[in-house]
Amino acid sequence: MTSRKQRKKRSTGRDRNLQARARTKHYRLWWTAAGLAVLVILILMSVKGHFLKSRSGDLIAATSAEKPDFQSLLGDWVRPDGGYVIKIRSIDPDGELVAGYYNPRPINVSRALASAEKGKINVFIKLRDKGYPGSTYNLVYHEENEALFGIYYQAVMDQSFDVAFVRK
Repeated sequence: MTSRKQRKKRSTGRDRNLQARARTKHYRLWWTAAGLAVLVILILMSVKGHFLKSRSGDLIAATSAEKPDFQSLLGDWVRPDGGYVIKIRSIDPDGELVAGYYNPRPINVSRALASAEKGKINVFIKLRDKGYPGSTYNLVYHEENEALFGIYYQAVMDQSFDVAFVRK
């Protein structure tokens, strides 16, 4: 005859074995579900990535077809309120300008760019010279007025002014 302790020991041993088997099945199911979820996510990311690539390609093609004509900026522009002159000599396709600024003597132009946004042509000019360290012009070209309107930031005084340039 077996004692009560031996029977209890046998039953807890069986219970442990049953619990271990149940855990193993549970973990297998969990790992299988996790693996399938990862696989689905990878497939979706692959499909979405392909979709984004084709959409961005279409977007690039559309914007390159609508490149603005920066050539209308070429020439001399005079600020009527003081005789300041911007001379735009050339423009590369990326919008880099070869420009000069005169007051009436030449002032160093450290950066000059043309860009297009929402159908408007923008001009950015940064000056770097004595009395003009970091002063900038942010202008918008108005074809109907044949003028550039915008903001002049005078860095030394830390002030901004509304300005306009007309074609000379």
